[in-house]
Amino acid sequence: MLYFFAGRDVVVVSHGLTKEGEVPDREIALALARKRLVEAEFAEFTYYSE
Repeated sequence: MLYFFAGRDVVVVSHGLTKEGEVPDREIALALARKRLVEAEFAEFTYYSE
């Protein structure tokens, strides 16, 4: 599972994968792209319960 922190209180799960050995560069690049997207538009990806 690849994840990152967005701020102090939010953990974002980028995606899960099955791996043997090292995490492929492609998967790391995908997680970093998603991180940049979430950081740029945090409110767009934030759920607030009613």
